[in-house]
Amino acid sequence: MRFVTAAAAAIVLTLSPAFAEDAPALKSVSPAEGETVAAGDVPFVLVLQAEGRLSELVVTKPDGSTLTLVDWGGDAAVGSEFTYPMPGLTPGDYAVTYTVNHISAPAARSSQYIFKVN
Repeated sequence: MRFVTAAAAAIVLTLSPAFAEDAPALKSVSPAEGETVAAGDVPFVLVLQAEGRLSELVVTKPDGSTLTLVDWGGDAAVGSEFTYPMPGLTPGDYAVTYTVNHISAPAARSSQYIFKVN
């Protein structure tokens, strides 16, 4: 029993540094939460405080349809600044959902917010 407990503790201690890493924090995003932007082509810009993986970026339109800019099941974008076009936005409320992961660890940070288009 002591051997099993010691082995389990060794595995936990070996894995701990990878899990101690946090996903990078958000530095800025545009359009920002609660911001109102003009209708038309609007760029989405997400800037992180450190390099990370953007593994999901979905914009839900006022009619309930979605604009998937980064697909959770696809390849994650790597970097600290991400820019994606959002063409032809019409007036209404838009919900943004994104997930950022640590570059080499499973830690993730997800967020959802609303911006408006006039």
